Amino acid sequence: MRITKLPFIKHAIRIMNKLPFVRKFILVSICFALPLIILGTALFLEINKKVSISEEELEGLNAIEGVYDLLFLSHQYRDIRMVQRASSNADIVKEVERVTNQMDDTIVAISQTPYLLSHSDLKEQTNKLRTDWNKMKFSSAGAAGGPNIQFQFYNGIVKDVELLLKNIAYTSKLIHDPALSTFLLVDLIINKVPNTLNHLGFTRGYGSYALSIKAIDYQTFKTFDKIYDDLLVSQKVLSQNLQFILKEDSSQSLSHVFQDISNQAEQASNYFYKNLIEKDFITEEWDNYFKVISQSFTGIETDTKEIIPIIQNKIQQRIRVEMLKLWGIGLGTLVLTLVIFYLYAGMYISIALVSKNFIQKAEQVAAGDLSVHLNVRSNDELSQLYIAFNEMVKQLKENQEQILQAEKMASLGSMIAGVAHELNTPLGIGRTAVSKLKEDLDKMDAYYQDGIIKRSDLEEYLKYGQEGLSLIEANMQRCAKLINSFKQLSVAQTHVSQETIDIIPIIKNVISPTGILNISPSVSIRLDADEEVMVNVDPDLLSLILVNVISNILQHAFPQETGNIFITVEKANGKLYLDIADDGIGISDEHIEQIFEPFYTTRRHQGYVGLGLHIVYVILTQALHGSIRVESSPNNGAHFKIELAEFNPYCIQKNESIEKNEQ
Repeated sequence: MRITKLPFIKHAIRIMNKLPFVRKFILVSICFALPLIILGTALFLEINKKVSISEEELEGLNAIEGVYDLLFLSHQYRDIRMVQRASSNADIVKEVERVTNQMDDTIVAISQTPYLLSHSDLKEQTNKLRTDWNKMKFSSAGAAGGPNIQFQFYNGIVKDVELLLKNIAYTSKLIHDPALSTFLLVDLIINKVPNTLNHLGFTRGYGSYALSIKAIDYQTFKTFDKIYDDLLVSQKVLSQNLQFILKEDSSQSLSHVFQDISNQAEQASNYFYKNLIEKDFITEEWDNYFKVISQSFTGIETDTKEIIPIIQNKIQQRIRVEMLKLWGIGLGTLVLTLVIFYLYAGMYISIALVSKNFIQKAEQVAAGDLSVHLNVRSNDELSQLYIAFNEMVKQLKENQEQILQAEKMASLGSMIAGVAHELNTPLGIGRTAVSKLKEDLDKMDAYYQDGIIKRSDLEEYLKYGQEGLSLIEANMQRCAKLINSFKQLSVAQTHVSQETIDIIPIIKNVISPTGILNISPSVSIRLDADEEVMVNVDPDLLSLILVNVISNILQHAFPQETGNIFITVEKANGKLYLDIADDGIGISDEHIEQIFEPFYTTRRHQGYVGLGLHIVYVILTQALHGSIRVESSPNNGAHFKIELAEFNPYCIQKNESIEKNEQ
């Protein structure tokens, strides 16, 4: 039995058929995609949370790395200050000054660490450390009492640093790292190693202090025994901790580092035992003793700092693993999406052919074929779209020729009206002048035939004759100028010569004081451009553009015949940008909208035709395939912005078409 014959399946199909296509698609999409989106979002948020925690741990490690330098410096400062209390020779003073300066610089650097500044508790702890340090380095309180009191006094700054290390570890969640090996390494650098350093510091500070005062009595030897016992316990705890970590992570790098740390601590304790406890008579000098124990400190410092990059690498590796999980989730989601896509295949097939047919018909209409027709085969939204499409094509087909004819007639009518208007005036004046000359000539002929011609009549005839001829000549020149403008308009329809040229000499030739524009000395033209700007363009057309734009500025921008013109040339992103601006009277809003129209001029009474900027517009848009626009406002000058492609393929196509037609 087919599934579609089941009653509930039939009922579901009938309900779906009644729904619009958009609602059907949205309903099916939600049913399939919602669980996948919820699951993917939950997994993404969980992994993103883990990655964010790991990234914060890395930031914490970077902060710890800087504080660790301060930890060893504070130990150095504490121990050398103890010796200074007993023996303030020049070398000790110099060493104290050196360590103090390093402490100052390091504390300043730590206080500017972005991670510490971004957490109020860490910032507060850092400020406290800085305050305690400033009090300690200028205080003499440690001078009172025995070596234990002095040690505890100078050990205050060490405790501040250790507390800051712990706070950073807690804030950055390093101390809660889920990986046991990473947790143990963090605990090692913020707890176990500092504990061992404290015992070694007591060994170095107290021992150096005792040797420097040459007063090693029975009580001091008892103190040495306790120091040694505490040091052995600390070493044992450290060693056990190192061994436990190696069981979790037996990498060769860790084994080498741990062995060095153990050796350095053991060497220091053995040296302390042999030179201060085992001998009946102390012969060791305090400065050599301080130097040897300090070497152990330096070795532990170097080895311990190697652990921080190892922790960083572990966390970075964990981030990479989490990112791989994220990619895995993405891949799984993709697979599930493909399954859903397979389920959508039936729906897609039902609309694929229709959509393809619609696209093909739309492309045919876009190409100009208005004979297309779509067959309506459904009762959903697509049917309404098809009906509207067919009606649109029908209407376009009916109106296309009417629109084209209307545009042609409007354009032709506008041009004819403009030509008639411009030619009618000079021709009318010329006709009037000719009629007057003919009338005067007939009058003089009659005087001559009757023999009554006078000298005054002849002089008057010659005077008015010259005026009439001048008037005819001026108006014929005006007609010739208009015809020449029409010739310039036809440039856009003729062969365009494109060549690679440097346009700077062309611009300089146009704006030269001795050039064709006859520029007044009171008008300054400034050119801002590189020494050479190479562009593929017709040099004659470019020169014509410059002449007409600058002529328009000279004719309209400066009523007082004084001002400035600024020309800027720049090449960028495969285009040439030519800007021509002035500081003249500007253009009003009502005029700027018509500035590129043919026969539009505000100075027709002075004999201007109004074709200059129209010629520029035609050449740029039709011949050179560029653009021009103008920005202006009254009393703020005008700014003409011209754009041209460095290479104009349209020009080549046009020339080939013209040559083909000529053949």
